[in-house]
Amino acid sequence: MKYTINAGELDRRLTIQQPTGTPNEYGEMPDTWEDVYTNIPCGVTYIKGGEVWESTQDVGNLTTDFKIRYVSTAITPRMRVVFEGENYDIKRVMEVTRRKGYVIQAQWKDNR
Repeated sequence: MKYTINAGELDRRLTIQQPTGTPNEYGEMPDTWEDVYTNIPCGVTYIKGGEVWESTQDVGNLTTDFKIRYVSTAITPRMRVVFEGENYDIKRVMEVTRRKGYVIQAQWKDNR
């Protein structure tokens, strides 16, 4: 799949966050996050949605590709995307043409 980044596609905004603090004795990170990048122009493509059964309840999910321009700090799956008030777990980050941009594939889960 070939990706390009056109300025006209970057019509929305997102934030990239990383976890803060130290892991507990079980290796779990505390649920505190800090902004790494804010107000990043992005393009959004919804890939697939559905429901899965987790811990005796239906959980809705949505896989989304976010296109952004190149940023100097590495974006990793430990981070998350905040888009339109919702948190998306980063699943993978693909570089679009060396140092031009990234496609961040992330998943939103409705845990309400």
